[in-house]
Amino acid sequence: CIMAHKNAEQLNVLLHLLDHPQIDIYMHLDSKSSINPQMDLEQPKYSKLKFVPRHDTRWGDISLVETEMELFRAVYNSGIHYQRVHLISGQDLPVKRVDYILEFFEKEENKDKEFISVDDQPSEIRRLKYYWLCTKHMRQGMFYKMIRHSALIVQKVIGINRLKKLPLNYKKGSEWVSLTCNAVNRLVESWPEYSKYFSKTVCSDELYKQMVLSDGGGRTISLQRAI
Repeated sequence: CIMAHKNAEQLNVLLHLLDHPQIDIYMHLDSKSSINPQMDLEQPKYSKLKFVPRHDTRWGDISLVETEMELFRAVYNSGIHYQRVHLISGQDLPVKRVDYILEFFEKEENKDKEFISVDDQPSEIRRLKYYWLCTKHMRQGMFYKMIRHSALIVQKVIGINRLKKLPLNYKKGSEWVSLTCNAVNRLVESWPEYSKYFSKTVCSDELYKQMVLSDGGGRTISLQRAI
């Protein structure tokens, strides 16, 4: 699962390096991107390349999570029980050959593990404690910053605390992960229940996977440090 937004030439290198009969590629192109998938991207020789609907994704905004879920739902709805689902950026390049990567995840000790970074970091819990406004404009000037921070100050004064109704334990980690198909299914199936808790938050792409998969509901998830 690739989230891409620029540098078609580099993206073609990535597609070439991942091209393998055992790999299907699901790609999201940001709606703001000038990349034309028909003209600018080279079709892999062995891998199936599938595009999901394009969204306007913004750093720090819930749109990143919605885009991840678009990719995960495409995997879920494919009906294929993949051994491993990787979520990466279009700016990533593998540092190992694809055969090495496939062999690594076929090893018995790695098959059922989720490779995802998980930390508590209590100092970051305000991401969920308060309502965050104008998250689509996190990097767009002082005006939006003033609105956000003014709203946070008001919420602190009046005692807003969204954590009181939060059914999950706070966790944080990297957006990029390597998950089993079972973990992806769990994220997709539980998103309608949990999505409201991650709306009007900031950088929830670094929260929801860690929190849902650490929840303990259903089968036990073995969380490993991301590689």
